Amino acid sequence: MTAQMLLMEDSPPRDHPARRRWFANWTRLGNAPTEQGHAFAYLSARRGPARYADGALKVRAAHLRRMLDVVGEAMAHAVES
Repeated sequence: MTAQMLLMEDSPPRDHPARRRWFANWTRLGNAPTEQGHAFAYLSARRGPARYADGALKVRAAHLRRMLDVVGEAMAHAVES
């Protein structure tokens, strides 16, 4: 995602909330699969508890697995492009 921002923007957003908004707009415009936008939003919403233990991390294993699969698909697409 950062690579996409660097290619498209002269000064890409540097903070996490701005990156979330940028990618939400990017997927809303059809530049990436909607499912990638949902996965990024889902994982971003859990960043604090996962990284800093600043709250309870609430995830369902099956849903998390699907979100990680979507991330893997996005990475594979980036490698192929």
